[in-house]
Amino acid sequence: MTQMSLKPSEASTGGGFPRGNLTIIEARFGEFQQKDESGQPMKSTFAPNEGQVIPPKMVAFIDLAALEEDGTVFNQRYSVGDMSRYTAVNDGKVLQINDPKKGLSSNCNFYALLTQLIQVGYPEDRFGSDISVALEGLSVTGTRAPGATILTTWPN
Repeated sequence: MTQMSLKPSEASTGGGFPRGNLTIIEARFGEFQQKDESGQPMKSTFAPNEGQVIPPKMVAFIDLAALEEDGTVFNQRYSVGDMSRYTAVNDGKVLQINDPKKGLSSNCNFYALLTQLIQVGYPEDRFGSDISVALEGLSVTGTRAPGATILTTWPN
């Protein structure tokens, strides 16, 4: 194993894709509960919540198919936030936010993913409220960069 650097300049970012040419085949929002090796909900090991079950989170489930190989499907999860803030509706295609004064947190991995898409030229106005309309069918290239896999193109 390699020791991890604590230098911020060497940190990785959330929202990364697997490497290669990929197409998003399904995108939905839903609840994700971390589980331990035995399949039980994971418990915190940190005070003051040590021993308590880690609450489930709202995530974006994104399935990506590799284009040039055997069609391997990668199941990615991108955190959105605390379940108490959101409700997934329309078969997980849309999120309702419980406090209309707040939007998507800029600290979550799903925000990092959307930001990467915009940085490589995906028009922000294509993001409405339906994740399936915004992302399904989108083809991208994930390229290895120091500390992360980043999006480098979207040919659509």
